[in-house]
Amino acid sequence: MKKIATALLLVAFIFCLTACSSDDSAFLRDYLQGSLDSVYKGIHSKEYKEAIDNNNEFELNEHYLTGMGQEADYFAGYFQMEVLPDEIRNELIEFYQTLYSHAKYEVGTISKSGDNYTAELTIYPLDLIVNYVESDEFSAYVDDFNANNNPNEMDLEVYETIWVRGIIDALNERMSDVGYLEAQKIAVLLQTNENGVYYITDQDMARIDQFMIAY
Repeated sequence: MKKIATALLLVAFIFCLTACSSDDSAFLRDYLQGSLDSVYKGIHSKEYKEAIDNNNEFELNEHYLTGMGQEADYFAGYFQMEVLPDEIRNELIEFYQTLYSHAKYEVGTISKSGDNYTAELTIYPLDLIVNYVESDEFSAYVDDFNANNNPNEMDLEVYETIWVRGIIDALNERMSDVGYLEAQKIAVLLQTNENGVYYITDQDMARIDQFMIAY
């Protein structure tokens, strides 16, 4: 379930980062942590901006908000919406900003193999959405919604707005109880291209993204 676009992550992960010494492990640890904080939490630390040689806070925040928007689009598809009004999309962006502020991940050992490095990354999947979807509360909401709303008697956008707003409200009520599923450990390859720029494969970036939130 790749939600935040690979292209967005690629921008965040390869911005002007070049191999800087015979052992870049300490540098890459800070860099990987900063990248995740920037993409998922909108936190662009001074150290991270120095590492990527980009002090443009506005630009970095635009990348972050783009990712949250893509997550909102995924949410709409997941809950079978055909129409996503701008107002609801903005509400979802705010929802995901709050949810991702609880994101938990740890950068572990960085080991070198030849010219490349492998980072151990532990991700604790956020359980808010999956717990709600699997709950009796959600089943009752679906039954009540279907009993009281007829798509043939109202505009589709109105119908789906009522549907998704009920879900958003329920999730926001549960936000204070957000927790985590079993930790997922993955190995992330940090390698250099022909120009000496470190990058992460699309496959690894997709794996990072899919574990952040459990659906």
